[in-house]
Amino acid sequence: MEYTQILRCPEKKCMEVLTAGKLVLLKGKFKKDILVNGVFRCSTCGSTYHMRDGILNLIPERIQKYAKGKSSQTSLSEYDRMIADGMIWNKKMVPSYHENVVDQFTSARGARETERYEDLFIDSVLDDLVKREHQKTIFLEMGVGTGRYVIRYGARMMNTHGNRNRRFTRTAIRSRRSRACEDYRKDSVLGRYYSYDEDYDENLQLLIGIDFQEGMIKKCVDVLKAKRLGYLLGRRVLLFVAAGQYFNMSLGDAPEYRDSFKVVTCLFQTLGNQRKSQQIDLLKTMKRLAYPHGKVMISVFNSAKFKEFGLNRFYKDDVWPTVGNIREDPEALKYRNESILLTDRGVYSKWFNKHELQNLFATAGMHAHVKEDYDLPDFAQHSGYLSSTKQQEVKGRLIIAEAEL
Repeated sequence: MEYTQILRCPEKKCMEVLTAGKLVLLKGKFKKDILVNGVFRCSTCGSTYHMRDGILNLIPERIQKYAKGKSSQTSLSEYDRMIADGMIWNKKMVPSYHENVVDQFTSARGARETERYEDLFIDSVLDDLVKREHQKTIFLEMGVGTGRYVIRYGARMMNTHGNRNRRFTRTAIRSRRSRACEDYRKDSVLGRYYSYDEDYDENLQLLIGIDFQEGMIKKCVDVLKAKRLGYLLGRRVLLFVAAGQYFNMSLGDAPEYRDSFKVVTCLFQTLGNQRKSQQIDLLKTMKRLAYPHGKVMISVFNSAKFKEFGLNRFYKDDVWPTVGNIREDPEALKYRNESILLTDRGVYSKWFNKHELQNLFATAGMHAHVKEDYDLPDFAQHSGYLSSTKQQEVKGRLIIAEAEL
């Protein structure tokens, strides 16, 4: 698969026309048939985008320049400035994010328990598709961070589908399986969730992750390589530096993906860490990516737990080294009445109730099935991963919304 088959220019005038914005590779450097460096140009508007060390940056250049301090605020619209400001504060989170929030061994307890609940819910959705229905599926994550899900599901895959047996000997394949996520697989609790699975290998075609912070994507690449999953990059794992509101892709233009079911996600409060206009536009992008045969899935924090859990434990005790200290100034206290938290590192975090989330989806043109207390299917078999007591404690923290197209 070539990038130009499915990628489109993220500029608004190109996003509004389905046939516009094809990206043309002007020059490129390949390593083992994978593009590692290159320059792309939009065939419609002429905008250029650069790939360095295997990472394609699809952030419009005007936003990149502002975020790097190379242009003034007056040269940017208020909307684009919000995205750039998010890139700036998010950069401060990169050094400690994986260890404090994501890693299965070292992350803060409140983050790890909440994510494990979310993990099992996403697992149940993908299991239905790839194991029980044997449906060709693409998983696309908005706000991939340091790669929590591309690691979890990459470990269940091998290499390029269709021709993988011609590329590698049986011995080489067994060797790759034995080395992938070896530290997790040796753990009695984690092992089953990071082991090769024939159904996932056969039916989960692509893992696509985007994040607007280049540092997060670079860390994701480093972690994938450390977990011995680097060979998937550019083949079945595609990572992009991109803002969700400006992400443009046409999977239907590649014959092998035309009938695939798309699971498009934005998880673990990523939606809530953006302003309302950005939230709506992100949902619209997700709808376009999932259409006509797919599912949009969101998980955010429950405003009913904002004071009890959010202020008094999660932000103050669990993840403060990553997000910074909670602000107590008059502006921050005013926002707090709307279940919005501000930190001294620039973090903005809106917690939701069920009706707010339903209305947000409706504004984006989708009907969402929203529940505040999902019961995980067949939970008894996962009790070692997340005990029954922890499940009851954690499930009220998240609101999960689904819209099927």
